[in-house]
Parts: sequence; C-alpha cells; structure tokens
Amino acid sequence: MKTTIQDRVNTLEEAIKRVLYIQQQTQIEIQELKQEMKEFKNEMKIFKDEMKAFKAEMIEYKNWSKRMIESLEKTTQEMKKKWGELSNRLGTLVEDIFAPSISVCIQKHFGIRPDVVDKNKEVEKEADNLEIDIYMQR
Repeated sequence: MKTTIQDRVNTLEEAIKRVLYIQQQTQIEIQELKQEMKEFKNEMKIFKDEMKAFKAEMIEYKNWSKRMIESLEKTTQEMKKKWGELSNRLGTLVEDIFAPSISVCIQKHFGIRPDVVDKNKEVEKEADNLEIDIYMQR
C-alpha cells in the first residue's frame, strides 16, 4: 500500500493538531499550578505570620507566668512569716493571761507559794537545753 503525499500531509497535520492540543493542555495545567503555588505561598505567609504572633504571645505568657510564680513565692514567704508571728503571739497571749496569776493558782490548788516566777526561761542541764514558758522556784 502506497501512501500519497496528501495522506502523509494529513497525518502530519493530525499529529501537529494533537501536539498543539497537548501543548495547550500543558499550558493550562502550568497556569493552574502557578495559581496553586501562588495561593500556597500566600497561605504559608499567613501561617508564618500567625506563628510569629503565637510565639510572641507565648513569650508574653511565659514572662507573665514567671512574674506570677515570683509573686506567689513572695506572698507565700510573707504568709509563712505572718503565720509564725501569729503563732508566737498566741503563745505569748496565753503566757500573758496566766503568768500574772500563776502564783495565786499554785497557792490555791497546791497550797504552796513560789518565791520566784519567771516567764520564758531557758534552762540548761547536762548539755540539754529546755525552754520553759513559766518557771517557778520555791
């Protein structure tokens, strides 16, 4: 079977049409890809900006947390000190109430009157220390 020049030209034209069609499709896909890449780039920029803002917020939160912890520690120390002072004051309150009348109470209940009554006396005996709130000596 002999092909004529006309047949060959027709085949060539058909091939060129297919190549042009494929080229157009490729061009369209390239344009779509460019658009998608542009949108992706914009989304990444937005994401990056959001991450910068988030990082700044986290730094601010970290600093705030640190200040709060320091404040709580300071408040805790102050409260411990005040509780200690209050505890000491309650101890001296009882002493202040009972100390002036202790010799009368001892005489009434035990029938003896002490010669010496001291408050907050520290006694040392054989290398042991002992704090006595009310000390009596007869």
